[in-house]
Amino acid sequence: MKKGTFYRALFLGLCFWGLSIEHVIAAIRQPTVAKIQIISAIQSPEEMDVQFCKEPEPPYKEASPTCFKATLSHGQKSIAFSIPRGRYKFLLSGADHKTDIFDQFETGIVEGNSYGLILYGLSNSQIKETFHAKLIRLFGGDDKPRKDGYQVNHKFVMMTPPSLGDVPQVRLLNVAPGADQLVLRITSKTGTESQTVTEEYSSLSSIMHIAAGDYRYELFWVGSTVPLASGKLDLAEYSQTLIVVEGMRSGKALEVVTLTQEIE
Repeated sequence: MKKGTFYRALFLGLCFWGLSIEHVIAAIRQPTVAKIQIISAIQSPEEMDVQFCKEPEPPYKEASPTCFKATLSHGQKSIAFSIPRGRYKFLLSGADHKTDIFDQFETGIVEGNSYGLILYGLSNSQIKETFHAKLIRLFGGDDKPRKDGYQVNHKFVMMTPPSLGDVPQVRLLNVAPGADQLVLRITSKTGTESQTVTEEYSSLSSIMHIAAGDYRYELFWVGSTVPLASGKLDLAEYSQTLIVVEGMRSGKALEVVTLTQEIE
């Protein structure tokens, strides 16, 4: 069967079962790249360089690796990089002092997925990781001394939007040094719908499933009714939003940045 005939048959078949044109397009779309966006929540006046390079895949050896780079200061978001699948090595260093390595790690990237990379911690302490701590991290655990010392670290978050027909998803990531227990409350404009989640430092919350619409978010200390930060939250259909608490200003007000991915 010719390719054009196949797609026409697929289109008619899916339409026959009552699916929308959006579902049909999603069914035949073949993603070839992944997307990644980086947020710097590192407490430092210095800009940071984030370089990530794709490792060669055997049996082929590339003359030079495919590399990407972002230079960010505190509170900045990078562009959304479109990168091929593969295994990547990430290196975080000072923009003005390339020999100061603050964090490094490797991870696999899958085409069609979206990722958020959040960098956080205090930059006055370079990475100091024992062999035992490295083993803990490799198996998904927390290096408690590194966490309690607010050393530079990272969170790699899957940001792939929900499937067609699912409601928007929202998560909270608290990476503000000193903000040990925070409560996030999301309320609809009418005040008839409200959801809350509580997270400690460096923790990523579970997913909150919230209908598309216009909302307001507020952040509190546990047990307090005084908001430390608030803002608008517009949730589009088929979207995932990450609310990142990245630091504290004078007066203990919180600095917040959001990252959103939607189906294109």
